Amino acid sequence: MFIPRWATVARIAVPAVWLSVFGYGLLRFPDAPISRCAHMFCGKTGQLHTLADYQAFRIWEPLMIITFVVSALIWLALYPKSYIGRD
Repeated sequence: MFIPRWATVARIAVPAVWLSVFGYGLLRFPDAPISRCAHMFCGKTGQLHTLADYQAFRIWEPLMIITFVVSALIWLALYPKSYIGRD
């Protein structure tokens, strides 16, 4: 079976993009979710965060979800037969 070169690259690149976005959030926001607390912004462990941290988290959170959905759709398009039970 012939697989185009772009499809081979996409099979590696698409999950790598999502994993990069996810990994960034894991490293940058280990105590996510960040929300408003009494004086500033707090993570789930009670660690204080700045307004810039909170804004970065608010951008990262939907970005992670969007990249996951797009990655999953592209992945399914690249492997259509293996997910519907016909090999």
